[in-house]
Amino acid sequence: MAEEKKKNGAKSAPKSASTGAGKNTKGKNDRAGKREQKQARAEAAAATAQQLLRKKQIKDEIWGIVLIALGAFLVISLQTGATGALGTLLQGGLKGVFGFLAYVLPYYIIVYGLLLFARRTAHIGGRSVFFLILIFLAAAVLNGTRSLANYGSQAFSLELIRELFADGKTLDNGGAFGTGVAKLCSGAIGTAGIWIIGLAIIVISLLLVINTPLSQLLDGWRLKREASRIQKEKEAETLAEAEKQLAIDNAVKAQVKAQTEAAAASAAAGTVPA
Repeated sequence: MAEEKKKNGAKSAPKSASTGAGKNTKGKNDRAGKREQKQARAEAAAATAQQLLRKKQIKDEIWGIVLIALGAFLVISLQTGATGALGTLLQGGLKGVFGFLAYVLPYYIIVYGLLLFARRTAHIGGRSVFFLILIFLAAAVLNGTRSLANYGSQAFSLELIRELFADGKTLDNGGAFGTGVAKLCSGAIGTAGIWIIGLAIIVISLLLVINTPLSQLLDGWRLKREASRIQKEKEAETLAEAEKQLAIDNAVKAQVKAQTEAAAASAAAGTVPA
């Protein structure tokens, strides 16, 4: 009995060793397969990110040309009468709202268009447009502080806004927006507070608009997130197609099986199927 047990143990030992080796090989293959899948996904995401980046660059170039053309139109509208009734309307409206800063607006748009075309700014989008507008509005409020003394005793009202607009058209103040907002804020934080907060807003907004490490970080994060979303959508579509094809294959197999079983039953009963 002891000898038989030893023989059985000797036989089972190589078998268990080979089983363990097989499991280790399978585990290594699984890990290698997972690494390959992960690498393939990373490469696909990188390719998608490159495609998105190129599309954004083309979009930036198109918008750069559009903004340069818009700025040139505004320059002609504000300084000449060559743009007709629309130019005259824009001239009066912009000066009434922003005062002297209306003459700065076209060049501001042109400079941004040139930087955008030259890829020296963050990619154009909702964030960059928002901060671009915020920079100009903050500058308009700072410009409006220079004429606050002319309206110091007047209460803020619709009549005052009309007066500010009319004086803005003659460049006597910072316009209805610039001087109006400055007057509203001056009672709470004073002229010094307006300048401190206004300059802080302009500097921070510039960091987010111009091609700086901060704007690059935000753009890179947004690009990766968008590429990851697109990649997941592609994988979901592929999986859905595979599941659909599997369902079709299963339906065909079931139909063939049913036909085979019906034919076998008919043959067993000695009848010919129709």
